[in-house]
Amino acid sequence: MPQTCRPPRCGRGRLRVGRDRPTTPGIFNAETLGKPKGPGYLINVARGAHLVEADLVALLDCGILAGATLDVFHEEPLPHTHPFWGHPNIILTPHISAITLQEESVGQIVSKIRALS
Repeated sequence: MPQTCRPPRCGRGRLRVGRDRPTTPGIFNAETLGKPKGPGYLINVARGAHLVEADLVALLDCGILAGATLDVFHEEPLPHTHPFWGHPNIILTPHISAITLQEESVGQIVSKIRALS
């Protein structure tokens, strides 16, 4: 990330990343995340390696990004001393991506066990 904050350069956009490929580590970086006009927002529930963590903090501090919700990290569990914990514009989730609905989950497990019988 450059020493000074750059203004956003282009319009709205989405960057979707599927499975891991040799090109995906670090794909969420200052260049890709700094493109949308107006403050953007990052949601990463894919892989921690996709994000350049220092770039995210710098973009948030500059106001280029309005916030981020993160479910995955380079190091898991996230160390208690990591700057993400105290950043006011970062929401951390417990690496589950969604709330597990007990009845629905039990039904799925039962049907899979029955299918194996």
